[in-house]
Amino acid sequence: MLLVHSRTLTRKVPFFWSHSPSVLVKARPLSSLDVVTRLFHHQTQPLRNQGAPLSPIGNSATVVKNLSPKDELLSSVLGWLGQGAPRPLHLQPVDFKAFENVLHHLSYLGVKPRMDWDTTSHSVTLRVPSELHEVPGGWFAGEALPNINKHLKRVALCGRPSLVSIGSAGLIVGTPTGDGEKGVQPDQSLYLMQVDADGEDVHVQDTPRLIFETSANESRRDIIDKVFTYLFEMVGVHAVVICDLTNVPPRIAQARGATSDATSAKPFKAEIAVWSRKKTGFLDVDYPLDPCYHQEKLGGHDLGRMMTNSWNSTSDSDSDADPTEVCSLAPDQEFNSRAREYSRPDPNNPAQEQRIYRRSSD
Repeated sequence: MLLVHSRTLTRKVPFFWSHSPSVLVKARPLSSLDVVTRLFHHQTQPLRNQGAPLSPIGNSATVVKNLSPKDELLSSVLGWLGQGAPRPLHLQPVDFKAFENVLHHLSYLGVKPRMDWDTTSHSVTLRVPSELHEVPGGWFAGEALPNINKHLKRVALCGRPSLVSIGSAGLIVGTPTGDGEKGVQPDQSLYLMQVDADGEDVHVQDTPRLIFETSANESRRDIIDKVFTYLFEMVGVHAVVICDLTNVPPRIAQARGATSDATSAKPFKAEIAVWSRKKTGFLDVDYPLDPCYHQEKLGGHDLGRMMTNSWNSTSDSDSDADPTEVCSLAPDQEFNSRAREYSRPDPNNPAQEQRIYRRSSD
């Protein structure tokens, strides 16, 4: 529990927080880890040889199934790391007690993977960010965030709001049930703050308002699925910024002299897009109001009229995409990786539809 100026926020703690490197007992070194140790020494060096041929890009995460013995699970993770962790590793089914052992060994190596997990489906997706992977998130927090806060200061009616980044942290998706929990670990989680009447900072909500995610060599479908998770399964998230990196330079130059084909010489590309929920036309849903902790009065402002004039639901041309260009994520539909709008059945009510759209231009 976290007490913030007479407001009590319940922090949902992911299961793996107890395995933070600061509290982990170092595991006994294993001889089979030598190659991985060299790999992560390599990862700490500045990026060089940018002109070298690039590794081919897969269309989906690597899938390793039927991993029950803890040694086999650890071996699979170490093998993936030994290849340079070129793309996310999806493990299912996973024995989470055995997975704790994997986290112990990775902590000993100084490896801090980011992960999405689901204890109900017994699945984990691991990512090991490279220096290049961390650049967009660092830029967003250092350069874009101050400009966002300047804009908030200009348009806010009260409360003196601002966004603050807490970096990469494990977040619980939805409400954990007796059957398990689902969680994610984005690259940047930005929380909405206000200044109260005493001049103290107040957390407006206990979930992020904006999420920044860097996607390196992931399939477009996986990225869109993640956006739906953030916007519809995490209450309070209003926007998701995705930086999609493709044809990322390999961590291990030429994989010990391996030759590359023509497809591995594609140019590196970075694309940033802002995604949000499709507007419903209802102001309370599309533009929910936060409480004003500064207790400022609105004076003569007609709040409803201000909302209507400033954020008319028909003023955003991107939200009025041609219905024929909407890509459905239904199982029998073909996926369009370049669509600006996506829809899916509501997992909790398949008769209802959920939609996201890309607010930013191409």
